[in-house]
Amino acid sequence: MAEVGFQYRRYTRKKIMLMGAGLLICLIIFTLDVAIGSSHITLEAVFQALFFPSIADNLTKVIIWEHKLPMAAAGVLVGAAFGIFGTVMQTILDNPLASPYTFSHFCPYSQRLLSKCPDSR
Repeated sequence: MAEVGFQYRRYTRKKIMLMGAGLLICLIIFTLDVAIGSSHITLEAVFQALFFPSIADNLTKVIIWEHKLPMAAAGVLVGAAFGIFGTVMQTILDNPLASPYTFSHFCPYSQRLLSKCPDSR
């Protein structure tokens, strides 16, 4: 019985570590999304504009806070919404894994739509 408890704690710890790694990767990509672009802002300037706006350059603050940050935040929110929607759909349809039969991908009409082929009638 103690072995089952140990395995469950190890499994839970592994899931928490994977979620933490996923969040860290998401944060890194979010920061790079804000930093990379045609304005050539360095990572140092991005962190300065985000965490110490009083000492950052005005142009950098405007670019980060009014242009890049809202778009990056919208991307993260839309991605999270898609993830939540996919989870809800899988739960509603009682489909543990995505199956081609879920949305009738084996139907000839949907194959035509997916492949963008003209009607063969």
